[in-house]
Amino acid sequence: MKELFEQDRVNYILRTYLPTWNYEQRIEEIVRFCHETDTRHVMLFTDAQHMVWNQLTLDEAEHEAAGIARAMKRLTEENIRVGINSSYNQMQSRWDHRHHNDYDFWSTFADGSCEYRIPCLLDPTLDIYLRKFYTILAKTSPDYIYVDDDHRYMLLGQKNTWGCFCELHLRKFSELTAHEWTIETLNAALFNDQAVRSRWIDFLGRRLEEIAGIISSAVHAVNPEIEVGMMTPCAHMLPVMGHNIANMASAFQPVVKPLVRPCIGPYSDRDRRQIIPGLFYMEFTGHLLGDNAVYTPEIETTPFSRFSKSMTTVRFHITQGLLNRMNNPALSLCGYVGDSPYFEPSFVDLLTRSRGFFEGVRANAPVRGSRKGIQLLWDFNAPKASPRTVDSVSDFYWPAFVVHDILGNSGFSCTYDEVPVKFLAGDTAYALPEERIEELLKSNLMLDATAARALAERGFAGMIGVAPGDKVTGFGCEECVSENYFGTYAGSYLPLLAVPADGIFNLNPAAGAAEISVIVDHNRKRIAPGVVLSENKSGGKIATLPYAIGSTDSHLPHLICYQRQFMFRRIFDWMNPESVPVFLEHPSDFAVQCWDDGKRLTCCFTNLSYDDADHIIIKFNAGVLLIPDASFMTEDGNMASLSSLAEDLSSSVETRWRIRKSCHIFTPFIIVIEKSKKNADNAL
Repeated sequence: MKELFEQDRVNYILRTYLPTWNYEQRIEEIVRFCHETDTRHVMLFTDAQHMVWNQLTLDEAEHEAAGIARAMKRLTEENIRVGINSSYNQMQSRWDHRHHNDYDFWSTFADGSCEYRIPCLLDPTLDIYLRKFYTILAKTSPDYIYVDDDHRYMLLGQKNTWGCFCELHLRKFSELTAHEWTIETLNAALFNDQAVRSRWIDFLGRRLEEIAGIISSAVHAVNPEIEVGMMTPCAHMLPVMGHNIANMASAFQPVVKPLVRPCIGPYSDRDRRQIIPGLFYMEFTGHLLGDNAVYTPEIETTPFSRFSKSMTTVRFHITQGLLNRMNNPALSLCGYVGDSPYFEPSFVDLLTRSRGFFEGVRANAPVRGSRKGIQLLWDFNAPKASPRTVDSVSDFYWPAFVVHDILGNSGFSCTYDEVPVKFLAGDTAYALPEERIEELLKSNLMLDATAARALAERGFAGMIGVAPGDKVTGFGCEECVSENYFGTYAGSYLPLLAVPADGIFNLNPAAGAAEISVIVDHNRKRIAPGVVLSENKSGGKIATLPYAIGSTDSHLPHLICYQRQFMFRRIFDWMNPESVPVFLEHPSDFAVQCWDDGKRLTCCFTNLSYDDADHIIIKFNAGVLLIPDASFMTEDGNMASLSSLAEDLSSSVETRWRIRKSCHIFTPFIIVIEKSKKNADNAL
């Protein structure tokens, strides 16, 4: 079978809707766009997603498929390959679908009301529809058919809904558990009973796997060589519906390798603070599936112009995909209503002008699995393992996006690869095997209050130096008391106004543990410990934060600031001086990413601020490195010696460089340092 995408180039994919009512003009614009931008792949939507019903009737599907088949013939003449973007469960339309689609059961909220835009995923009529719909699409003979990120329970979180509470779901789950459930009793059990919650999550997940199998079987019955791809939803919510990415990728029955479109972050750059943490979705998907997948990272704008997302941010997102060895960016350049690919003219300029740079990033992309920094720990089984009683389904989402926000926006590189210093937040500690916990506690570990409570409940309080107790009430601020861990910021206060009223816990430090900050009331009187450091009998260094880091960013302002940045640096340095191989000391507000495969160190520095920088100062912690062995990526994608830009500020005990390079917002500056024998000897 011919590979979907060439391995030795950056493959732009134009992801668009080709209107049946304006076919002739639009198809020729697509051809012209592809030739002008050296785009050899087009992914066609099955419908004008933002203007039609959520689910096409089969007659409508036949009509759209005829247009796709016609386009495929025309594009093939131009050596342009074609895939399909499909959806079956979206909520784009705002109107009741009961007069458009014929289902017996509809998705149902936790309050018993129905969402008449999307069917119940258990409705047998849906199975019949999916087999026929995907047979129609497969007959057009595309390279692949993507299922959009609607392959999930779409009501999740809305009205505190967990899955679907229709009569059919209740009946099937009652049969499975030999217990009669109502909406009220099931909803109460999900938030209070671990055993019920675990079975419900498995129940939801099995149905998603069944649907994936139905779709894949329908496609492969027509042509067994058509790949069926999966567009992964935002990963932090997946554990509560039995979707762990890998199980769905397998259920879609890949012909060669799973075809995956990871989310790459916000569709707009209105909030620049979300852009770095948004990379979590793509980075984790790559870590999870590794080289055993084909990736087409999404490059989205909403609604598809510079009014929502600058070309600078689009360029940054494409670059991030390439740094993660995902070389096939799927570009949504115009609306899902049949607009011209020239709707935003700047895209053509960006893609042509930046081709050399993108190819340079691809050619110099770091080895997968060599990412360095603070290791973030998660487990998909956390919601099933946690005995906690919660009030909202979102309480069981991963806090991954938030931890990325805290560390990434504070200038610390994050990773999922195995490294010496780790960060554990949320309920994951409930799901980890005891052997893994013991291993973690022998190393260097930062905990949020929820993780600390979980470890204490599992009998490890003696190893973490705290015994978390009740929630702290009446708090006002956090005082930075340790000069060693706050430097010149010692004696200052951190505001806690944004912290939820139930968001801080009394840690109850063990004898010998150090409180480096304290929680004070409105009169500046100490009422609870703040951040606590301890070293256990196995040599493990543990730092415990008194805050429960949740799945939303409502309480971040007190965690992203100069005092906290300084504190994190000193804690990580105490744990392991090489845990942060590279830190950008001046100016503040840069994101840092780094990879080290043993032969070379690759660093990407990105200015997160609207303030331009005419120079940067970098501190290297991973041994002494020499400027002559360093190069940087130029705007045309070539590597040039860093010597002309760099000034060595190093001392006998640390390596520090000043680099005179203009750095603008979200314009990545990439440095590669070859780790020669000379460097290795100096590091010793």
